[in-house]
Amino acid sequence: MSNLDIFSEYKKLIKECDDKAKIVTKIFRDNLSCQKGCFSCCKKISVFPVEFDFIKLMIGPIEKSDIEHKGLCSLLDSEGNCRIYKYRPIICRTHGYPSFFKDDNKWQITYCELNFTKKGNYSFNNDNSINLDLLNARLAIINHNYLENTNYKGDDRIELGKLVE
Repeated sequence: MSNLDIFSEYKKLIKECDDKAKIVTKIFRDNLSCQKGCFSCCKKISVFPVEFDFIKLMIGPIEKSDIEHKGLCSLLDSEGNCRIYKYRPIICRTHGYPSFFKDDNKWQITYCELNFTKKGNYSFNNDNSINLDLLNARLAIINHNYLENTNYKGDDRIELGKLVE
């Protein structure tokens, strides 16, 4: 499998993730605070090599910004907008949305604390939430295939901020 094929698989995963986010947004529109300019979940993160290299390939070098966002992602501009939004990694595409994962054999639900602030009985399930375990397992397989094709040693994650030169 070539890197081009692997990046194609990664792009398919991005599309599926974005499609699911659109469904969740449509269902919970009135309960989501996420919008352009909101960066409360934009923390310093690390990503798999396949994501890092894909983003780097798509956007090229990013100039260092004079703006310092303490503890936040270095890819935010002066207004708090993401400079790589179109090519942001999977984790950034799922932040804030109702998402579920297994922890100690129990299903857990997570979402941004700014969302779902209205009183109500919210019911989350596979149809209206993002399955992080499934998404991350697929991403890990794509990354594994990528590592087999490249010179990366181990499966270390890379700080996203290293995209900035």
